[in-house]
Amino acid sequence: MYNNIARPNKSGEKNRAAEKDTRPVLIFDTDMDTDCDDAAALVLVMQAHLAGLATLAGVVTDSLSPHAAPCCEAFLLYYGLSCPVGAVHTEDYPQKGPDAQRFAAYRKHRLLCRDRCYNSVLAAPIGRTDRDYPRAGLFYRRLLADADDASLTVLCIGTLTAVAEALASLPDEISPYDGITLFRRKVQRVVCMGDPGRTGDFNWSMDATAAQYFFAHCPVPIHISPEGRDILTGASFSLRLPPLHPLRRAYEIWLGGPGLGRSSWDPIAALYALRPDAPVFSVRPFGNCRYDPATAAAFSMPSDTPRDSLVRLPEHSGQTVRMLESCMLDACFP
Repeated sequence: MYNNIARPNKSGEKNRAAEKDTRPVLIFDTDMDTDCDDAAALVLVMQAHLAGLATLAGVVTDSLSPHAAPCCEAFLLYYGLSCPVGAVHTEDYPQKGPDAQRFAAYRKHRLLCRDRCYNSVLAAPIGRTDRDYPRAGLFYRRLLADADDASLTVLCIGTLTAVAEALASLPDEISPYDGITLFRRKVQRVVCMGDPGRTGDFNWSMDATAAQYFFAHCPVPIHISPEGRDILTGASFSLRLPPLHPLRRAYEIWLGGPGLGRSSWDPIAALYALRPDAPVFSVRPFGNCRYDPATAAAFSMPSDTPRDSLVRLPEHSGQTVRMLESCMLDACFP
């Protein structure tokens, strides 16, 4: 499906080959729109792929921006990767009709941030929009159908629009299974960036309908990652990366200038998806998460067979910042 371009790691080709069957296989699900930490998370995952530590199976964008998918393609091309990209099509969710209120808050937020949305700038040389990529639900189905059983990690660091479409999908020519069955057969776990302790969490509230459906119907463990608000990465990008590097440009455009850092919600979730066994993380049970669109609040339902977990990063320090930036820029993973 794509070219598996990898750099030899320090332990050599033989050791990398021996680890190939156990390394994470990721679907990277992002809004790549109204914050620059999505770009950092994508770079982190691409570095892991290039180092032979993971496989990036596909990228899917779930924002109501026509430029999110080509922006991701621009990053992939910069790093020499040919990886399939799918997208939620903005035309599927028009501003008038039954979905108008569903995305009203998101559209308002995008309007307020229109001068800082780096994705249109980085996407310009690609010359395409979301309509030129496979629709998100069908794209998910293809990735799932092509995967080995219980092989995938789905990393959701944006809204849950695309993954909810996939779960709600019906049997078709791609697979005789519906979306929930496909997830149950093919996915090990979903790593979801969001904060159940915060009413109005951005990723979930911007499409509360999708968040409600996802948490109610996901048949595999969900690892919820809320960490990152006080961990600012990116201040070194203006010094360490060339002027035209897409990661540096994303941060400088979004933050309004060079040498500034941003909260690291998405890179931390990405690192956990790649290295859930890393000693920097701790995990505790969270019952079965549910989401209430009326109150924009998540809550845990007690269960004898809890499905979900909460991921914590106890060390909030400069060492954590250096670790994350090392993963992004030097491919040095813990």
